[in-house]
Amino acid sequence: MKYFVFLIVLLFAACGKTTDCGDPIFKSLFIKITNAAGENLIEQGEIVGDNIIVRNGMTEYTNVVLSTVEPIKNYITLNLNGPTTDVTYEIKLSETRTDILVLGLSNVISDGICPISFWLVESASYNGEDLLIEDFNEDFLVTVVLE
Repeated sequence: MKYFVFLIVLLFAACGKTTDCGDPIFKSLFIKITNAAGENLIEQGEIVGDNIIVRNGMTEYTNVVLSTVEPIKNYITLNLNGPTTDVTYEIKLSETRTDILVLGLSNVISDGICPISFWLVESASYNGEDLLIEDFNEDFLVTVVLE
């Protein structure tokens, strides 16, 4: 009988514990802006990283270029979030140039004890031109060539 009581106590103790699933996974998109020769225009100073503004609807993002963090130095950085559809960003590169980035996003939820949710970039276009999406240390990288 005392083993039965011990077993019941053990079961209640085990059921009361929560599983520590750790931190959620956040994905980012990095945008490299180059000229036809492949030179990074932010690195070259032709585009001033501190002046770039990204808008998504009514939300405005500044300080999107981290000029001191390797290996994303001189890339535009966007943290990905939904909805699970096309998301349009206005990217103001200068006072006279604003471009349009459209991302096709999907949300993935893994199976298991600790389901993890994260965003994938399914498609990307910049001013109507489709972009190649590259894996970049488990995040995403697109290269935009400006004429």
